[in-house]
Amino acid sequence: MTHTVRWTAKKIAQRLALIEPLVYRRRHALSSFQYQPLTSPLEPPPTDSTADDSSWTTIEPHSYWGHWNTCFVLRARFSIPASWEDTAPVALFLPLGEAGDFSHPEALASIDGEPYAACDRNHQEILLSEKWRDGQERLLALHGWTGLGGGGWQARDEPTQLFLRPCAVVQIDQPTRDFVATARVALGVATTLSDQITAKNHLLNGLDDAFRMLDTREPFGESF
Repeated sequence: MTHTVRWTAKKIAQRLALIEPLVYRRRHALSSFQYQPLTSPLEPPPTDSTADDSSWTTIEPHSYWGHWNTCFVLRARFSIPASWEDTAPVALFLPLGEAGDFSHPEALASIDGEPYAACDRNHQEILLSEKWRDGQERLLALHGWTGLGGGGWQARDEPTQLFLRPCAVVQIDQPTRDFVATARVALGVATTLSDQITAKNHLLNGLDDAFRMLDTREPFGESF
C-alpha cells in the first residue's frame, strides 16, 4: 500500500529515463550520411574508400530516409577524439530508425572498407577497436536492407520511411550502464509481482534507497 500511495514504481521509471542518457559520458557526432539505394541484394555495394558518394542523397539527423524493402548503402565519416581518456570503452551509436517489424533496418558495417560488425534496430551500438583512438577520420559504410515496414509483402500505396536520429561516437560509462541495467531488471520484476508477494516490497525498497543516493539535480556533470 505504501508504494502504491508513493507511486514508487512510476517514480523509479521516470528517474531511470532521466539517467539512462548518461550511460554515454561523451558524444562526438558523425558527419551527415550519404545515401544510395541499390537495385537488389546482389548489386555490389560501394563501401570502399575509393567510391565517389558526392552525388548521393545527403541524410541529416532528424529526417526521414529510405523506403520499405530497399537495399541501401549509407556512408559517413567519424573519428574518436584523441583527447578522450582510454579507460572507458568507445562505440558507434547508430539509431537509423525502426521499420516496425522484427529487427530492421539491418546492415553490415564496414570501417575503412573492411567488414567489421552488424547493426539492426535491436543492436544500435558497435564497440570500436582501440587502434582507432588516434583522432584520425574513418569511413563508415553501412550495407543493408530497410525491412518491410511492419506490413509484410503486400503492396503499399504510401511506402513507409525510416526516421534517422543523431548518430555519434560515444564513450560508455560502465558503472552507470551496470546500475541502469540492474535497476531496470529489478523494476521489471517488481511490477510483475503481486502486492501479496513480500519480494515486491523488498525490490521497491531497494530501488527507492538506491535512487535516493543519486544526485539527479540538473545540470549533470560527468558524474551524478
